[in-house]
Amino acid sequence: LGKHRSGQGYKKISAALKVPKISVTVRNGIRKWKATGTVAVKPSRSGRQRKIQERHMSRIVRMVTDNPQITSTDLQEHLAADGVSVHRSTIQRNLHKEHLYGRVMRKKTFLHSCHKPSRLLYANAHLDKPDSFWNKVLWTDETKIELFVLMSYLCWGAHIYAPV
Repeated sequence: LGKHRSGQGYKKISAALKVPKISVTVRNGIRKWKATGTVAVKPSRSGRQRKIQERHMSRIVRMVTDNPQITSTDLQEHLAADGVSVHRSTIQRNLHKEHLYGRVMRKKTFLHSCHKPSRLLYANAHLDKPDSFWNKVLWTDETKIELFVLMSYLCWGAHIYAPV
């Protein structure tokens, strides 16, 4: 670059640097310096640069694990506060890569008017029971429990005789 600034031509510069006489290398180097201001070789990278950096992604994953009910719109607003503008689908795609998927919560059925009096009757009938009574009660979450029966056989219609 110093020789070029002093007014020497491509041939003299290539002879002084012992580069082939074609001087394409010298010419390309000077053109690159004029365009970018440097002759340093930039690291090659294929594809587009990610909009969500690693530190933002780890923060999003932490927010989702702490609060699974957070929406992608809420996450989009948090990123916008940090100066990152991305679409909701971009956030969802990155969460899928982290094996976090959006699910809709199951609706819990409410008590109907016919269930309320029977529950109140049961509660009033068992109000004065001692603790020893409740120790003998099997509490379940309304799952179906069957002893000595294989459900796969029942699904196929086979008869099973369980020991009594």
